[in-house]
Amino acid sequence: MSSEMNNDEDERTLRDVVLYARTGKADKLQIILDSHPDLLELDYEDFTPIMHASFCGKASTVAMLLERGADYSRKTNEGFTPLMLAAHRGATECVRLLLAAGADPEGKDHGGRTALDHAVERKAKEVVELLRPLVRAPWIGHNLAHLTKTDPLLARQAEEFINKAISDGQRGSIDPWRTKGPWPEWYRRLLSSAPLAGLVFTTKYPGRDWVASGTFMRGSEIDAALNDAAFLFDEFGSFGVIPIAYGDNGDFWTIKHDGTSHSPVSLWDLSAMKPIEASPSFVDLLKGAGTRLP
Repeated sequence: MSSEMNNDEDERTLRDVVLYARTGKADKLQIILDSHPDLLELDYEDFTPIMHASFCGKASTVAMLLERGADYSRKTNEGFTPLMLAAHRGATECVRLLLAAGADPEGKDHGGRTALDHAVERKAKEVVELLRPLVRAPWIGHNLAHLTKTDPLLARQAEEFINKAISDGQRGSIDPWRTKGPWPEWYRRLLSSAPLAGLVFTTKYPGRDWVASGTFMRGSEIDAALNDAAFLFDEFGSFGVIPIAYGDNGDFWTIKHDGTSHSPVSLWDLSAMKPIEASPSFVDLLKGAGTRLP
């Protein structure tokens, strides 16, 4: 900022940069940048001007900032790029501009999420369709050899289920689960090898005509569920099961903690406080599961 300006003027100019970026007043913002080009990368409350414009879906302002050389790969303290912010907003034209400028569609924030993940989370259909072809299948770059060698059927069914979920617009995550506990090692290996955590599955409710659904939990969520509901830990333990997925109405899907991928999967009955067999095995659950909610 110019040394001739006083502190009040400095602060007002900084606020104007943010205001014009967020409201899409590209012409007014450009006038300020002509006089103060150093403000192109102004870091104001962890957002640069192009981040503000991307998050607010102001395509003309994003275009102007890109023309002036704004850094489209810079990240916030949480690892968000302008592309992720635009995707989260569902700002299709901003996403197009950023991609054309060279923004990386496979970049990840500190939570391991890509711009596509943000778009899926916000149900931004147009952005999802734009980004999905640009993101490699989650299997690429991940080593499933050890899982294939120890349980080839599990590896095959998991891959088929996850690819089906991805084609339906879902995005799971790979979850290196490090907590010690009575968890089956095969399931720990599965979560650490395949982007299963966070995916929704559907299947026929055991003994009923309606469809039940579940969402595969991260290892940390399994730990938290047991810690937050200690009484359930004792109940789960008495039946030798652990939760692996959130179900409908606050219930859980469970597996035997000393079982294999070919052991039964149960749906925990909250009223009776016991598991009800829902699938002959985890492999069978994946094989027959749908990925669209009814």
